[in-house]
Amino acid sequence: MAATLIHIKSRMLLPADEEAPMEEMEDPRLELVQRLLEYQAYKDAATILKEKEEVASGSSDDRKRSSMKRRRKSSRSCICST
Repeated sequence: MAATLIHIKSRMLLPADEEAPMEEMEDPRLELVQRLLEYQAYKDAATILKEKEEVASGSSDDRKRSSMKRRRKSSRSCICST
């Protein structure tokens, strides 16, 4: 990231080459903006996947808890009936 920023700064400080093709004359910040937008998209996707994982693991945790409660109740009834 630092190298990209230094490259952009150097291109902004140097005088524009009039003979350079049009592609080279475009704003060097555009590439950085595109990279940042791509990074944000990946970060958002990771957040969505993490939320889905938490929801899925939460529902399995609920099943485990209810199963454990049933086992405790059944073990108590066995102890009490003895």
